[in-house]
Amino acid sequence: MNLKYETIESNVITLPTQESHARKALRLLVIEDSSQDYELLHAFLSDSGYELRGRRVETESELRAALQEGEWDLIVSDDNLPCFSAESALRVVRSLDPNMPFIIVSGSIQEEKAIAAMLAGADDYISKRRMGRLVPAVDRSLRTADARRRRHAAEIALRDNEHRLRALAANIPGMLFELRARRDGIRFTYISEGSLALLGLAPAALLDAPETLLERFEQQDRERLL
Repeated sequence: MNLKYETIESNVITLPTQESHARKALRLLVIEDSSQDYELLHAFLSDSGYELRGRRVETESELRAALQEGEWDLIVSDDNLPCFSAESALRVVRSLDPNMPFIIVSGSIQEEKAIAAMLAGADDYISKRRMGRLVPAVDRSLRTADARRRRHAAEIALRDNEHRLRALAANIPGMLFELRARRDGIRFTYISEGSLALLGLAPAALLDAPETLLERFEQQDRERLL
């Protein structure tokens, strides 16, 4: 296969397949200075069942442009390029998308360098002499990234719900709270700011000493509450 990369348009490749309906679509961005290695990587993933839309870049400016111009499912980076490095590429990617799957492919793996890359956020570090590991690494990285994104979305939704609850509680006369009874006493899981106006106690004070609330009740009311 003869590929040319003179323009951005010529970097975009779609590999056709006769069974596209059964194949997994993958938008792949590759940081690589060797067109032969790029084609080899394409072949491994295409033969494994991926329908690829790929693009190759070599420099930081090309990487930033590609990230701004399109959405990608996976980034694979050569370890050492003439004008760029996987470590620098990883920093660029993580600054823009903390959850993007990022795999480093190296001609020769140095253990300390591989560990440093993984600690910096790379999903995997693979030797070019062991490309059989590529497809399992890609599958695993995509699953892990999906889990990260789902967890991140859940955290955002939880924060939004908490903001809405606080806004609602701020407009309710009196004090809104959630209390849990245990064998050794009670504890609060939430107290609105209304506790300050109603009891003269800030929410933090009641969270630290929940029995303070019971002391404000008459004996009969305290028993009913418990």
